[in-house]
Amino acid sequence: MLNKIAVIGGGAAGIITVDTLARCQDQSWEIVGFEGRAALGGVWSDIPGTRLDDPDIFGRLRTIATEIDGDLSAEQIFHQGSPVVDVRGHVKDINQLLPTSYDQPLKLNKTTMLRDGIFFSNKTGLHTDSRSSVPKGFMEFDPIPRRRTTSGDPVLYTWKEVRENINDYVSKNDIYKYYRMNTSIELIDKMSHNEWVVVAKRTDAAKNIEEWYLETFNAIVICSGYFQVPYIPFYMNKFTQHNPGIHNFNVTFPEVLVHTRDIDQWYHNVLPKLEAKDETHKILIVGSGMSCIDVLPKIAAMQKLNIIISKIPGTSESEQPIEWFNEWLSNNDRITLKSSILNFLNIKGHPAVQFTDGSIVDNISHIIFATGYMPSLPFLARNLASAIKVYVTSDKSTLNLACTGASRVTSLYVHTVSISDPTLGFVFNSQTPIFQSFHLSAQMLAGIWSRYNNLLKLPKVTKNPWSQILPSIEAQLEWARRRLKDTGNNSKFHCYNSVSVPKSSWLAECREFFYDPSIANHMLPTGFEMLIERSLKEIEETFRKVSQSGS
Repeated sequence: MLNKIAVIGGGAAGIITVDTLARCQDQSWEIVGFEGRAALGGVWSDIPGTRLDDPDIFGRLRTIATEIDGDLSAEQIFHQGSPVVDVRGHVKDINQLLPTSYDQPLKLNKTTMLRDGIFFSNKTGLHTDSRSSVPKGFMEFDPIPRRRTTSGDPVLYTWKEVRENINDYVSKNDIYKYYRMNTSIELIDKMSHNEWVVVAKRTDAAKNIEEWYLETFNAIVICSGYFQVPYIPFYMNKFTQHNPGIHNFNVTFPEVLVHTRDIDQWYHNVLPKLEAKDETHKILIVGSGMSCIDVLPKIAAMQKLNIIISKIPGTSESEQPIEWFNEWLSNNDRITLKSSILNFLNIKGHPAVQFTDGSIVDNISHIIFATGYMPSLPFLARNLASAIKVYVTSDKSTLNLACTGASRVTSLYVHTVSISDPTLGFVFNSQTPIFQSFHLSAQMLAGIWSRYNNLLKLPKVTKNPWSQILPSIEAQLEWARRRLKDTGNNSKFHCYNSVSVPKSSWLAECREFFYDPSIANHMLPTGFEMLIERSLKEIEETFRKVSQSGS
């Protein structure tokens, strides 16, 4: 029986999953949620303008003592410095954890780890002008959207509105009672047919104490999200045989490099100083996708900034998602478009970069990595990942076959269920934060797991109850092969946005497994085509308005 379920992550996906499982009235399973931060909400838990002195990504990477040659994996960042789990994802001494439990943990002095300020950061990329990138009707916590948007109302939520919606929903449904806050999952492994074991760490910052313990579960849902691990080219992968020198550059020129995850701090701590100076500054932005569209307007509004935009290494020139933005970039005489970075340079004591076309830009004030995020499962034990074949794919555009923002998660049926082990579920694999995608996966898991339990209650149980619930293994693999053929072996495999969800077969593929099939016909907002069109127009209008405000 599936009597105890762990839900890893307390963002929108985790909140929806916990609430969906809790609404299964014919099930008495225990639900335990784990969230590494002090508040639920994931990306939306941040409050722009606060915690401006918190550790930033490149500041943490500067603490690495040795030169990095493009081989720093998310797993190494996650585990480096851990007193219990090594960088290969193995428990150093299992005997010290065997007698532990939630009530009787192993207490250790708090350890400073490389990941502090990279994973579980209080800063999540939100800034004062942040808005949702999809219409309001696609960001509802109720599975059936009930809000109506009139013709004169904004279609996109402000960050404050999203945060208020989360807090209201969490309070109304008493979601915090299921969660253990400030608690990270350090390792997941499978001990027997129906028993998962997790290594958890509860941090008490006030007492400078870490509490480590083992706990077993019958099923696991990973809801840790696509926006957990910032993608940092050159640190995390190699594109050429030589070392581009990013780590030495980062150490030599502290505070020049910044990831958009930390843009709120940069807006408050750095941008006003640039504006106050008389001289012109050069700002290089790496990447021209949605992260660039998000952060560029405030920078473009300042007339004393010359802006260079370079490609993310390994990406296609044609991967720009919004046509009008391409046109805006090409027609703006303050924007210089460049190829990918080849080398990070120190020219007479000043930061500079060389591009793959051979050109060099010197005296750069700041380099902003608008490179997005990447999927990662650093807590999944390596032997387990190998056995069930659930892992993050390598990117063939990198010489060392590293994971990048173009990677995907393998061996899942309709992005939700491990094909090898249906007691491992995922509610996060849609790259665009459309809450309908979370509802699809959460309903599917609630449906198949409740049916499994109900089958086990029958007098005669078949040898493999899953065969009565899910399609055959071959049929599930065939679904993955078809999807792979349509999208390629990259992050597009999981990509469903507000435009593609209504047109895709994902809803039809999941609905037969729903715990509550009655909601399937009502999950899309009324007039979603109009909402999508209006949202794209609103994104463009807001971008142009803010970027021109300084002219």
